[in-house]
Amino acid sequence: MQEAAHRARSGLGPTLIDAQVERFLPHTSDDDDTRYRTREELELSYQRDPIVLLRNQLEANTTLTAKIQSDIEKEAKLIINEATQNAEAAPYVETSEFNNHVYSTN
Repeated sequence: MQEAAHRARSGLGPTLIDAQVERFLPHTSDDDDTRYRTREELELSYQRDPIVLLRNQLEANTTLTAKIQSDIEKEAKLIINEATQNAEAAPYVETSEFNNHVYSTN
């Protein structure tokens, strides 16, 4: 993270931060993840969530204020709502195209 901050402050451009995160929810509504994950394991995953850890760090050093966080959340909601509206307005795919762009034909 320090290297990314240094690059940005030096005008060297953006840095991709690859934050490995746990999957907090089951794969599907039919997937009972309690069969293979303990609640303790899941709680530990929440505590190590890099998004939450970064937010907490930015709040602690006053880089992220409540106003900035609120603005980010508002903009994210607008983007999500627009994408949802576009998806819902898009035409349905013809049944003859269901198998297009599928990796396997078996």
